[in-house]
Amino acid sequence: MGQGRAEGVLRDAALALARTLAAELRDVDEGEGRDGGSREGGAASGGAALADEAVAGDSLSDLALYDGAAGRAVWLAACAQVSAEPLFDFPLAKALARFESVLDRWDRQGAPDGPIGVLNGFGSLVWSLVWVARLRPSARSFAKREAPLELASRAATWITPSRLAGDLRLDIEGGLAGAVLALLTIFEATGAGEWLELAVRAGGELVDRQQAAPT
Repeated sequence: MGQGRAEGVLRDAALALARTLAAELRDVDEGEGRDGGSREGGAASGGAALADEAVAGDSLSDLALYDGAAGRAVWLAACAQVSAEPLFDFPLAKALARFESVLDRWDRQGAPDGPIGVLNGFGSLVWSLVWVARLRPSARSFAKREAPLELASRAATWITPSRLAGDLRLDIEGGLAGAVLALLTIFEATGAGEWLELAVRAGGELVDRQQAAPT
């Protein structure tokens, strides 16, 4: 089997699994399981597990790229872009509505304390939503029809100077290095100078805290 054919087989298999999981998410969102009962084994149980996670809490870790809603949104956008199938658009719109709802609540009540990096933290929401916008520019939230880039900009406002100054992790996962990546990503997408200025500030914080390696 040639490389091109092998890649096609793998792509088709991945999309077949993705369709099953997306259908599970759609059914849970609509309040009706496809078989009306428990799902056991294979892709169906994977879909049920994914659906269970989809209706989990809205803590920062629940929303993150690493193992939360942001990672699922990027996956749905990638599937929609590769397949050009509408099946993925509804669960993606619901995922964006979840971010919209959380950001609305943060606007009213303030955001929780948490990391700022690009895998776990505020930066992960920013990076993920920018990539949803790149992969699926037509995507909109199910509720107020906000575009993912609008949501990314709202999420980026929570990467504040005080959070940059208070970060102790410094790494790309949850700390300053990851915040730099997230801020540069949204600057590249929007051209808004405020994000570049904040990225430079985060980089400066990172450099200021460097320590000499032990000799």
